[in-house]
Amino acid sequence: MFLYRYNTPQGKRGFSMMMSKSEVLRLRQRPDLFIEHVLGAKLWGKQIEIANGLKDHRIVAVRSCHGSGKTFLAAQLALWWLYTRPFSTVITTAPTGRQVTDLLWKEIRKSHKRACDIVGGPGLGGELLPKAPRLVVDDEWLCVGFSTDDPTSFQGWHSPGGILAIFDEAPGIAPDIWDAARGVIVGEHDRLLCIGNPTETSGPFYNLFQTASKNVAKFHISAYDVPNVKEGKSVIPGLCTKEWVDERKEEWAPSTPMWQSRVMGNFPEASDSTVIPLSWAEAAIARYERRDKSTSKRLIMAVDVARFGADHTVFAFADEDGVREVVRAPKADTMETVGYVIQAFNDRGGFQNVDEIRVDADGLGAGVFDRLKEQLGNIIVEMRGGMRATENERYLNKRAEWYFTARRKLDPDGDFCIFMPNSTTLTAQMTAIKFKINSRGLLQIESKEDMKKRGVKSPDEADAVVMALANEGVQEFFFV
Repeated sequence: MFLYRYNTPQGKRGFSMMMSKSEVLRLRQRPDLFIEHVLGAKLWGKQIEIANGLKDHRIVAVRSCHGSGKTFLAAQLALWWLYTRPFSTVITTAPTGRQVTDLLWKEIRKSHKRACDIVGGPGLGGELLPKAPRLVVDDEWLCVGFSTDDPTSFQGWHSPGGILAIFDEAPGIAPDIWDAARGVIVGEHDRLLCIGNPTETSGPFYNLFQTASKNVAKFHISAYDVPNVKEGKSVIPGLCTKEWVDERKEEWAPSTPMWQSRVMGNFPEASDSTVIPLSWAEAAIARYERRDKSTSKRLIMAVDVARFGADHTVFAFADEDGVREVVRAPKADTMETVGYVIQAFNDRGGFQNVDEIRVDADGLGAGVFDRLKEQLGNIIVEMRGGMRATENERYLNKRAEWYFTARRKLDPDGDFCIFMPNSTTLTAQMTAIKFKINSRGLLQIESKEDMKKRGVKSPDEADAVVMALANEGVQEFFFV
């Protein structure tokens, strides 16, 4: 047990630590001891290596799988830095405000409270605001969180005790924020910790892993490094498990970007044959979290009908800003499927809110299309991926045209920048699909048979989404 008492010059907040200077210095060099005995948490192997890396390197970069405890570790290191360095500053950021307040700062609050219970008395000290991401120990001695909307948030910071900047979900942070942060991390004892899933094969986070600078410590966490996976049982609650890895291997296949990034902790292979890069999908998800939820714009509904061997019929709903919703319905016979479509249509306002229902009319979908056409009339639009493309000098067929239309609308540097819901299944499907150029010079999406050979399942959700985003149908009212 360590009791803190450190007298501040003014003592304005009445905070003190009962601990000798030598003890402070010892814990400064042993973040694992501070985290275990003061914060009441125990790190595992890779986490200890990362924590120790901050002592000797100006920049620590961590590319990690999903569920490795990287955000939890960042929260512990924020408190370790703050309370072992009088008059220090910790600045945290992430791509969205929700990621700052609901993820990293949720962990900071839990750890701060747990530490106060362990230490007793006045606890760790400091004023932790109930909702805002701000913990103040004294003047010029604080921990604060920002979203990455404004680079000026990083200007003007200095700290006699040293600054630690923490980038959570670092691949999604814009280059101008990186530049602003580097303008703050200028002192001998300042540090930058960057953690995240490696989703993008370009940008500042990716570049850190290509550098040979001795100032950068690089760490890699695969799911197979995580204790729960290595030991085949739940050793540390909350981390990914062997069961999760096995399920993802079956769903995603080792050749897909999602497997490489989320499971192996590797940057996806940069491939010119991938229709939708993983980083584009991640950016669209971030835009979805910032979307206007109050809007009531009219919808396009697309239906991908389940075929033999598939589990679900999929409905996708889109408007001019992006994909609002993707829904799975149980696999059923033709008439039951028609009932599910009509129910979903009515639940979203029917004719008042939905302009079109686009139905994949190939195979089993033909019967669904015919019956819906009888019941709902011209609002039902026939979609056949094998038909001749509108731009037939560029695309082999409609399906290729649909996917490249979606690509254009998801391009972060394009004119549309639409959003997409946060679904691991949808993201995996959208980013797994490849294309080639045939002997006539036409763009062609790989067949579902070729995907199956790679271990990739039928992209039902992705097919529904690209149909909803296609520039065709009765109402060509958006993206024109």
